[in-house]
Amino acid sequence: MTPATPERIRQDCRVLGQTLFNLALPSMIRRAVVIAVVAALWLYACSRILAFGATVRYDFLRTLGQQPVDYLGRINPYLWWAVVLAFTLAVLFALRGWLRASLRAGRATEVSPQTLAELASRLSPDVIEVMRWAWRYREEPFTIGDLQVAHRETRSGRVDKMYLARDQEAALTQPPASPSRPAGERHAEPSLGRLA
Repeated sequence: MTPATPERIRQDCRVLGQTLFNLALPSMIRRAVVIAVVAALWLYACSRILAFGATVRYDFLRTLGQQPVDYLGRINPYLWWAVVLAFTLAVLFALRGWLRASLRAGRATEVSPQTLAELASRLSPDVIEVMRWAWRYREEPFTIGDLQVAHRETRSGRVDKMYLARDQEAALTQPPASPSRPAGERHAEPSLGRLA
C-alpha cells in the first residue's frame, strides 16, 4: 500500500477536526451556558454580600467598649471581601469539578456507526488505520475520546510511525544472516591466563 501524501494527511486532519467540532458543539454550548449562568449568579451573590456587609453595624458590641466597635467598623469592608473570596473559591471548585465531569462524559460519548461510516468514506486508508489503532478496547464502542486520540496522533505523525513499525517488524521476521564458519573450527573460549 502506498503511504498517503502529507497533503492528504493534512486534509484528513481537517476532516477529523471538523467532525470532532460538530460532535462536541452541543456539549460546548451547554457548558458555555452553564458557565455564563453561574458567573451571573456569582456576580449577583457577591454584590448582595458586599451590599449587606456595608449595612452591618457593630453597635451591639458596645458593652465591650468603644474601641472594639471602632476597630470592627474599620475592618468591616475587608471582612466582607474575605467572605466574597471564600464564596468565590467554593464556586470555582464546584464549577471546576462539574466541568471535569462534563468533559469526561463528553469523551465517553459514543460515535454512531453512521457518523463513522460517513467519516471513513472521506479519509485515506492510513488515517483509518490510525483510528483503528486509537480504538484500543474493541469490546467497548468507539467514542469521541477515541476520535480525539486519532486526530491528535494523526497530526503528530502516527502514520509514519506505523509504517516504520511495519518495516521493523518485517526486519525482525527475516531469518538472521549468520556468518559462515569453516567446518570443524570451534570458537575459542576466553581464558584468564595462568596466575603466577
